[in-house]
This record gives sequence, C-alpha cells and structure tokens, in this order.
Amino acid sequence: MERLINTKEAARLTGYTQCGIRLFVKQGVLKAYRMSPRAQMRFKESDLIKFMKENPDEKEPPLFDIWKEIRPFWAKVKNKLTDAEKDRLQSLQGVDLEGYLFAIKSLVEKYSADV
Repeated sequence: MERLINTKEAARLTGYTQCGIRLFVKQGVLKAYRMSPRAQMRFKESDLIKFMKENPDEKEPPLFDIWKEIRPFWAKVKNKLTDAEKDRLQSLQGVDLEGYLFAIKSLVEKYSADV
C-alpha cells in the first residue's frame, strides 16, 4: 500500500501552500483521502505527481488570493461581529468555501472603516 502524506508534506512537495492544496481538493482537481469523515486529508504521492504533470502551470486557486487580501484585516474585525453574522459564517465554514470567503470579505469591508 502506498504511503499517505499529510497536507503540510503535500504542500512542500508541490510548492503550493497548505491552503492552496485544500482549495485544489475542494475544487475537485486533486484527490485526497480521509480515514474517517472528520479526519485530516491525506494524499498519495503518486496523485500529487500526476496532478503536477497534468497541471504544470496551475497557480494557487483564485480563492486563495481573496484570503491573502483580507487576512490582515480579519483579525481586527472578527471580534466585532454580531451573533447573526457569526452564525452565518459558521453555517458556511467547511460547506461552501467560496461563500465563506466572500462573506468574510464583505464583513471586513463593512467593519474596516471602524478599524
């Protein structure tokens, strides 16, 4: 059986960030394995090599650019969220990554004037 590696090792091997690796999985272009539904993702080295050969010019997923843009501001505004806003983010987290990031972006824009 082929050895499975974690996200950190997959990122190191491919040159992408761990976030980028997770987004590729979410987009369905990179295969990941889980030993149980809540377990961390694992990757076969052969799948990573295949992915890199089939996608030699692949850049970090565009969603990652959104996160890099808003991340510095997120820490400053996340404590200002209403309970409804927190509930909305909680409902999106892990289910709709794109919706989650765009919701964070809109909250950062809403509250950044106060920062």
